[in-house]
Amino acid sequence: MKQTFKLIVSYRGTDFCGWQKQNNGNSLQETVEETLARILCEKVGVIASGRTDAGVHSLGQVVAFRTDVNRSAENIIQGLNGLLPDSVRILSVQKVSDDFHPQFQAKKKAYRYLIQNTSAANPLISPYAYFFPEKLNLKNMRQAGAYLVGRHDFTAFQASGLRPSKAASSAEGGRKVKDPVRTIYNLTVREEPLDLFRAVGLVGITVVGSGFLYKMVRNIVGTLLEVGRGKIKPEAVQGILESGDRRKAGKTMPAYGLTLLWVKY
Repeated sequence: MKQTFKLIVSYRGTDFCGWQKQNNGNSLQETVEETLARILCEKVGVIASGRTDAGVHSLGQVVAFRTDVNRSAENIIQGLNGLLPDSVRILSVQKVSDDFHPQFQAKKKAYRYLIQNTSAANPLISPYAYFFPEKLNLKNMRQAGAYLVGRHDFTAFQASGLRPSKAASSAEGGRKVKDPVRTIYNLTVREEPLDLFRAVGLVGITVVGSGFLYKMVRNIVGTLLEVGRGKIKPEAVQGILESGDRRKAGKTMPAYGLTLLWVKY
């Protein structure tokens, strides 16, 4: 009798070519599936809440799989964490109903982009935060971000040069979706305390939404940085959003500053 399990997975994205299996590198999906096969002695396919890009980290990726093997959640988490590389850890394993789908049933997702806004980069947090030495006006960035909250067509913040897709669910896979409308429930810009590494000037941009287009969060961050440094006025972001023109928004930020925080159902 098949059982369905839900995993919460944390990983350092810079060690992988992204979540989805690819021919050009080591993916997180393949790593998790191969490790599950070793402990369950059967081939297992996993489904994630979404496909994070190469270099994007996770504190709360949600993954599900089904198996015929009778194993406890405790046995599975111990087996996985004993065999997975140090850059991947399973934070929890839970048996769930067979109709659970981590992608289609997700209601909200949260991402955070970290920026080191200091004169010199802190090498202990540099793998996870983009170094930006120019002075930022956080008040203006918050004002600009407010224009993005709500349900909108986010074409202007979708990666450019994408192929059309028949399925809206494939947004994270690098194809242009049929429906670019998404809902952002909350967008915050604030200084993030990190006393462990004596990090000062660390700015976090956190976006909570129903879902995200390909590179949408990284493009939003690039635009807010332009606002923060005075190159774009806060009120101009509304016009950028309404234009649907990717060329008017800021640059795509590097992936290593971005972390998937959590997914809610």
